[in-house]
Amino acid sequence: MPEYEAEIPDRRYFRKPRTPPRTHHLGIVAFGGAFWQRHLLFRDYLRAHPDIAKQYAELKWAIAAKYGEDRVAYTNAKTEFIRAIEARARAARAR
Repeated sequence: MPEYEAEIPDRRYFRKPRTPPRTHHLGIVAFGGAFWQRHLLFRDYLRAHPDIAKQYAELKWAIAAKYGEDRVAYTNAKTEFIRAIEARARAARAR
């Protein structure tokens, strides 16, 4: 979706069809880039801490119920949690 390239320059975003209901949603990032590394760090931390993964899942369910189809609000509502976990993961990796 070229219209998102300025907003999300570190990845490419595809969806099909262009109007709802959508059947496909694909995001692509550069292998080894900062975006890639940050997401793997988050994923690996959740895998190593099932209690935190459960909290994240519960948060996602709650905000999905609250914001429905408002993808921006949904994303914004989980950002603080994600950033906190990324900070923990970086600190744990530095030890």
